[in-house]
Amino acid sequence: MSIRCGHCHESHSTVADVRACAIDTKARDIEAWIRAQHPGRDIPFTAPADPAYEDSIRAQAHRPINPPRSAYAPGPRAQVTEPGIYRRGASVYQVVRSQAGRLYAKELNREATKRSERWTYAPGAMASLTPDMKLTREQGQEFGRETRICVACGAELTHPVSIERGMGPICYGKWYDED
Repeated sequence: MSIRCGHCHESHSTVADVRACAIDTKARDIEAWIRAQHPGRDIPFTAPADPAYEDSIRAQAHRPINPPRSAYAPGPRAQVTEPGIYRRGASVYQVVRSQAGRLYAKELNREATKRSERWTYAPGAMASLTPDMKLTREQGQEFGRETRICVACGAELTHPVSIERGMGPICYGKWYDED
């Protein structure tokens, strides 16, 4: 089997040969660029015969094409696994379970005039939410008192007890297991 090289446009017998060609091509490109930056100067580019240098080049040619994820990024973040109200920065999200059993997020639109438009689907939000962003009972109450919006359903709060709780009576029982 032969592999067509994207650097020299010839065929090589192994992936290691293609990688070695790429390294050589990069070195030649760098040399040409430096010579173009310094015309008329004689700059020697011959590498001394160093076995360690040659071994490092060979090691680069045999490295894996795609390094394992742990080599360049930390492990995956903890994902949200339960419904609830979450806050990321200034945005508030309601995580709910679909009829198919999957979780998805809806973002609170504070400027909406209709209750049905208060929560809008937020594509991609689940990837950025973590379990530690979930609002506690106290944080939910504080949000409801500040905005006079039920953080669970988006309804406007008018009753003094609901404003104090930060949620209407039905949502308070549903989300926080009323005492």
